[in-house]
Amino acid sequence: GGITGFSTNITRFPEDRLTVIVLTNLANLPAEGLARSIAELYLPDLAPKSIADADPKTTAKLFAEMKAIIAGMARKENYTDEAQQALFPNRLKEGGTALKRLGELRSFDLLERRVEGEITVHRYRLSFEGMVLVATYSTTPEGKIAGILLGPG
Repeated sequence: GGITGFSTNITRFPEDRLTVIVLTNLANLPAEGLARSIAELYLPDLAPKSIADADPKTTAKLFAEMKAIIAGMARKENYTDEAQQALFPNRLKEGGTALKRLGELRSFDLLERRVEGEITVHRYRLSFEGMVLVATYSTTPEGKIAGILLGPG
């Protein structure tokens, strides 16, 4: 449940005798995703599995851009006009600063790649020293980044 300014979730795994309860005072925090990530610490089989990468060139480009974001050096030309308006100059800088606090980016593993109309959606597990996140990128046929969404891994 949730009301303005709060986000909550109860996730149960009765067969595994595990219940995770997340209570936050952040309305836009994905409480359900956070609960699942916590459950994965105790039930590793829940974690999404990496898949074979049929397009390693795109993965290398997105990995390099994530490292650039963390370093505060995101490259505007890699983004669509709409993404540039939404993300530059502040959102990517603020996001990079927050990600830098998680420590070194240790791995960048492909979880999913699917085409939705003109957009290709790529999901990667990002393993940092202090946390695991999932990054979802949307890219155009020209290889421009149309959006990035980060969530609990």
